[in-house]
Amino acid sequence: MFFLALSVCLHVYGLRLGELLDSSLAGSVQRIEGTVVSLPRRRDELLEFRFRPVGREDLPGTILVRWFRDGPDVTVGQHWLLELRLHPPWDVVNFHGTDRERWSFAESIGARGSVRAGVLIEPGPEALFPLQRIRAGLN
Repeated sequence: MFFLALSVCLHVYGLRLGELLDSSLAGSVQRIEGTVVSLPRRRDELLEFRFRPVGREDLPGTILVRWFRDGPDVTVGQHWLLELRLHPPWDVVNFHGTDRERWSFAESIGARGSVRAGVLIEPGPEALFPLQRIRAGLN
């Protein structure tokens, strides 16, 4: 049982490492089409949500998107075309704060992106993400 559990853990660990942003894309600006897969959080002039790219094998499966200043009303399930400046999923070292790299790894976030421009393509079907849509209605 121990070796079975160890092999499963190592397999999941390997999958997560494979989901990290390729270093050649770090700092680049990319036009990425995808779907909002989490409830957006708004703090002051910052809008933050998780974004799943569509049709791009060179990108991680989940990107944590930050939209600074004048972020539109974004809801879960919407399909967007975003122009993102991509970064690795970790921040500057903060010895007294949260470990963002560990949190990103645990949450399967492979990159961070800051929005340069965005266009709503499709509002998203109501059947997608029903629990998140209920939660959004409660806010």
